[in-house]
Amino acid sequence: MSGRSLAEELEQVIQDRAGLFAYCSPGTCVPRLFLFATDEIRTYCSWASLPDSKGFLIAPFALSPSTPIVFLPLDGKTDLAQDYIWPTVTEAPSEQQLRHEPTEAYRHAFGTFAQALASGQFDKLVLARQKTSAMQAPIDPIATFACASKLYPDAYTYILYTPATGLWLASTPELLLSGSYNSWQTMALAGTLPAEAIERGGCWSDKNIREQALVTTYICDRLSSLDIETHTSTPYTVRAGRLVHLRTDIAFSLAESNSIGQLVGSLHPTPAVCGLPKEEAMQFIISHEPEGRSYYSGCLGLIDPEGDTALYVNLRCLSIESGVARLYAGGGLLPNSTLQDEWLETERKMQTMGAALR
Repeated sequence: MSGRSLAEELEQVIQDRAGLFAYCSPGTCVPRLFLFATDEIRTYCSWASLPDSKGFLIAPFALSPSTPIVFLPLDGKTDLAQDYIWPTVTEAPSEQQLRHEPTEAYRHAFGTFAQALASGQFDKLVLARQKTSAMQAPIDPIATFACASKLYPDAYTYILYTPATGLWLASTPELLLSGSYNSWQTMALAGTLPAEAIERGGCWSDKNIREQALVTTYICDRLSSLDIETHTSTPYTVRAGRLVHLRTDIAFSLAESNSIGQLVGSLHPTPAVCGLPKEEAMQFIISHEPEGRSYYSGCLGLIDPEGDTALYVNLRCLSIESGVARLYAGGGLLPNSTLQDEWLETERKMQTMGAALR
């Protein structure tokens, strides 16, 4: 047993500019925890340079010198979760009030994105935004992680710190890639509604159905370009916290000639977080979104060429800096999207980690 609490351990890791990664896999609230020395942390600026070894990675929405891929090698590492007492969650979070009026910055950005869609330049664009969460008491990142893992047992919940990324937490519902050897899976997840809308007998709109179909087609086409044959499920509704989404499961086999890094680099970012056509949409987003995304809508998780890989899209996330939490969310825009609907969608998505903060 360590002589200090896990919160104190995290403070020491940050002070030493070292690394910490803890996570709970979907379907379990049992955490796993790994610590890394400063000289163990690796950064890369291309998917092709990613090492063919086991470790955790976190990658940004768009690679740059200031937001590289960060790789934490796991060779010889031991899960330290049992060495610490984790915070217990005794109170359910209260409902948070939605802000119904968009900010002026979001109005302006929405207009720019909507104009590009109306011109026929894009089939889809994703507009993301940020907001800071004003807390009455200092934020306890470890307690926030513990709360999120209990609130959202079907999501992939993590807390990570490295000097290159800073401190990030999330409970993400979206799998980017999982599998081992010759059996692999991904998903097309898009479309968003409050869970109660479907529970009351509501139906998915044409906009949501079309948005999800675009993501499915893109992923299958990208895999086909690598000579990978896919098998898809029919779309179905899945719940993520207080929201529901449309999901299609995609299964495939991976030949020895296809490296995991090559595969991830080909899939990421999907239209669920970027747009179509992909390269042009990414450049448009970088140029016109009011704030940089950093590691929001990037990907992270375990990569293991010799075993089980599980990578997730970094959604329903927040970063913490100087005691201030910054929440991130985005929404997929089509030519018929409306300002009010898209704003409220981002508000609802931010409630996921906002609830864990409370």
